[in-house]
Amino acid sequence: MNEPLVTIFTQAYNVENYIRQCVESVLNQTCGNFEWILVDNGSTDHTREIIREYAKNDKRIKAVRVEKNTKGFFYDMIVAFGRGKYVARLDSDDFWDSRYLEILVNEMEDSGADLVCCAALVVDEINNKEYYREPSRGDRLVTRESFSEQYCQIEININTYWAKLMKRDLVTKVCDANWELFRKGGWCGDTIFIYSYLNECHTIKFLKDVLFFYRIHKKNMSKTMMDLQSLESCFRAFDVKKNLLLKFHAWNEKNKDKVYGAFWGSVDTFLRNIIQNDMWDNRNKIEKMGQIFSDARVLKLRREYMPDNAWMILKTHMAWCYVNMQEECENAFLKMLIVLEPEFFSEITQEQYRFLLSEKILLSLIIMGEKEEVLQYLQKQRMEDVGGYDEIYNMLITFRSNIE
Repeated sequence: MNEPLVTIFTQAYNVENYIRQCVESVLNQTCGNFEWILVDNGSTDHTREIIREYAKNDKRIKAVRVEKNTKGFFYDMIVAFGRGKYVARLDSDDFWDSRYLEILVNEMEDSGADLVCCAALVVDEINNKEYYREPSRGDRLVTRESFSEQYCQIEININTYWAKLMKRDLVTKVCDANWELFRKGGWCGDTIFIYSYLNECHTIKFLKDVLFFYRIHKKNMSKTMMDLQSLESCFRAFDVKKNLLLKFHAWNEKNKDKVYGAFWGSVDTFLRNIIQNDMWDNRNKIEKMGQIFSDARVLKLRREYMPDNAWMILKTHMAWCYVNMQEECENAFLKMLIVLEPEFFSEITQEQYRFLLSEKILLSLIIMGEKEEVLQYLQKQRMEDVGGYDEIYNMLITFRSNIE
């Protein structure tokens, strides 16, 4: 029996509204030499029946049923059951252009690249819009030697496993070497995997062809929830990115800004999901956000390097918390303030903090980063001999380098 050229892996959970389009896009590929490990991941809707219907009529589909929604078994199944020369991953709510496999396989064969990436169209059902995520304006070959120079242009496209074709022997090697790391899972698991895979790559080919369709909808957005385990995954993703750039001699100021910026972007996504969660009241939301900011590593990264996007992310969520402040949330809020302005708020006394909480205009100006306005406001209050402002003014002058 001939071995399949490509092993495709998909796990599906309660996607009855999307799974048919996903399956049809694979079965209609112009390159039909594939096997498809298609996992029903404990679905409670009609996803299981739909998968079984297609698997019954097409032997290339290897349907697997898991009784409980489980994460992290991609690596087990690819290593244990994958037979293809190449590996492609496809989420059950996404879909392919009919030429996806043909073009990526041909490019892999012709270029000898270890990884091939195509452009994607993002179908945002929440905001009812579509937009392109392109690797470049033209086809591009990136080598280890050119990685440092091109990282900023390709970074957005190497954060995920989708819209890519990989070599199975490298996937197996990477899985064997990083088994425990991958088994920890987490929200950034695909980033951790693909950067681990990049460790083994010598050349990466980027195509301008739009062949992948990535869908954003309420269900997949709701899966992105911030907790301490997810925070651990963010730190693991940061470490694996930094280690790769160090290995490829690409850890310079420009690329470092991208890596730190991606970390804070992940935190921003999580915090937005906390705010949008209808199951929690504002007190619970602020407390959960305070738990995140109280992690010593968050403050450590804040002190190490402050990318352009981090300040905006911090002050945006701080402003929301301040406007929606609840009783007994002061300690959680202070932890966030310390990350916003470490030098100043790490030194503040409880009495001074209570004073600031009562001064809504002053604290609002500090949160929004209106630095000159903060000092002008304090000077005005001191000139009018309003009590309580001298200590705050003197502290801010002491740490003026941090507010200018």
